[in-house]
Amino acid sequence: MERWIIRSGVSYGSVKKIYSDEGDVRIEVLKGHVDSNTPDAEYKVDGLSGATLTTDGVENLLRFWMGDNGYKPFINNLKNGEA
Repeated sequence: MERWIIRSGVSYGSVKKIYSDEGDVRIEVLKGHVDSNTPDAEYKVDGLSGATLTTDGVENLLRFWMGDNGYKPFINNLKNGEA
């Protein structure tokens, strides 16, 4: 599956992946800073310490809207020229 990415942090310039090679939604929000040495860092974005409810809500939002019940079927159709 082609990888869809989001760019985060102008100062960091890091590229984050939303989907695994198998097509599963892998992106997640971690509390605090994601070090580049963190396992699977390409799927993790920095969250705010002390903002657990907001962090959980953003992660759930990403998983839903980028998943099978959200935009994933449209994205797949778009990639296949069917949209």
